[in-house]
Amino acid sequence: SHILPNGINREDIKPAGGDDIRKRFKGPIVGFVGSLEYFIDFDLITETVSRMKDITFIIAGGGRELGRLTEVKQKRKLANLHLTGGLKHQDILRYISAMDICLNTFVKSPLTDAACPIKLFEYMAFKKPIISTSINEVKNIDKDFLYYADTPEEMKETIDRIFSNPEEAAAKAKLGYDIVTREYTWDMIADNFLRMIESDRAS
Repeated sequence: SHILPNGINREDIKPAGGDDIRKRFKGPIVGFVGSLEYFIDFDLITETVSRMKDITFIIAGGGRELGRLTEVKQKRKLANLHLTGGLKHQDILRYISAMDICLNTFVKSPLTDAACPIKLFEYMAFKKPIISTSINEVKNIDKDFLYYADTPEEMKETIDRIFSNPEEAAAKAKLGYDIVTREYTWDMIADNFLRMIESDRAS
């Protein structure tokens, strides 16, 4: 058997596309993009939001957890949390471009231990510092370009570390960018797929 990863379309990446979004929000922006579903650890995000009132947090996307998140935002008076609802893919990319830190927060389980979502590669393509929960498949592709946090305390500490050490964060983000553009574009993945087919035929 062969395993093909997710990847990016390089033509989709437009780093300047989020300027108008940045102008709408105060302070640094930490964000998550993707489907709002049960396997994403939104409690980790909202707990961190409540502890970092001077940071703008954005959850960009739609899904079955949107109603619950809206209730949590209202009940806990999380004025620094912004929920976009469903978005077109190009608008999702604009939000990534606007973010200072990107989040890849999954509830840990056998299912998510095998997850390596497209959002991760898109974050890398925009040269963003990325904080992920420590799920196995993500750790398998990490070559020291990721940060990890599994609790609100760790998340707050890691966000503070990134903003306090911009050179380290930029170096990790650049490493992620170099790796994704070298190894994880759809053209490269398609070429690898064709080589696998030809190799199997020859054997």
